[in-house]
Amino acid sequence: MAGEGSTRKQLAGDALAAVVAGLWAAWAMNRTTTAFYERQSEASRRREEASEGVAYAVVIQKAVALVGREVEPERAERLGEAFHYATGAVLAPGYVVLRRRLGLRPVTAGLAYGLSVAVVVDEVANPLLGFTAPPRAYPFATHLRGLAGHVVYGLTVAGLFEVMTGPAAASRRKAARSG
Repeated sequence: MAGEGSTRKQLAGDALAAVVAGLWAAWAMNRTTTAFYERQSEASRRREEASEGVAYAVVIQKAVALVGREVEPERAERLGEAFHYATGAVLAPGYVVLRRRLGLRPVTAGLAYGLSVAVVVDEVANPLLGFTAPPRAYPFATHLRGLAGHVVYGLTVAGLFEVMTGPAAASRRKAARSG
């Protein structure tokens, strides 16, 4: 069937666009959370630093420990950052599902998705899996920074995905094929 092939092609294109958007969104999120962190009070930073470390570095340390190995903290940070980008890429197609299944506009879907990821990952999954301390162990500023970063993530995924797959992108692809 001709329609089935084009549907698969569209799904593959959408998935690729979402992954690319997720990578860039993770970068934008990192820039945002770093800027917020640099503006936090010293007292707030000290309270936060009492934890085991950055969640994605802890993920790496725990994963390596599962196979009976250790990893130096600096290397865990670098690998953890790569893991964070990969997570941003892998989670980004969730925006597409949310937008299309609920029929939300891009900005609404981006906000909802970013907030959902913040709550599910930062406030629930990370503490449950032992990657971070319980939410109450962190200052309020940490939670605000996480929310802001994830809102930027969601909106960036939305914006980039829509630019790569929306009507203007379809027009550019059509023009390229006929030109």
